Amino acid sequence: MRKPHWEGLPDFTRAAIEGRCGEIAKVEPVSRGIMPGLAARLHTVGGGRFFLKAVPDDSPAKDLYLRERKANAALTVTEFAPVMLWSSTGHGWVVMVFEYVDGREVDLSPGSPDLPKVVSLLRQLGSLPTWQNARPSPSTWTR
Repeated sequence: MRKPHWEGLPDFTRAAIEGRCGEIAKVEPVSRGIMPGLAARLHTVGGGRFFLKAVPDDSPAKDLYLRERKANAALTVTEFAPVMLWSSTGHGWVVMVFEYVDGREVDLSPGSPDLPKVVSLLRQLGSLPTWQNARPSPSTWTR
């Protein structure tokens, strides 16, 4: 299955994203990862950067994206994950736009200096009460 591209999103959806982010100057597809949908870095004319995830409604991964959307809306803190800024479930796609976080992949190989940091982060995440004081639900795009 081929990963979708920015140009494959409905015109209305691209226009809605640009209405919120600003005019898109550059789209960098992210090819790594296991999810079959669209993943891309969006760069705006004004210098803004965002991370986009999207999947068509007829994708077998649709429910995974909807679950991710729900989980992100319920996060109580933002220190551990990029904030989902908005989402849409209209026009045949599930779309999520996140704040952009510049970083690198974690090295999980034996002896990596990243391993203690990952273990520490997982311990912190495991102790978070995500059912209390949830963030307000992100706005959704509907027609």
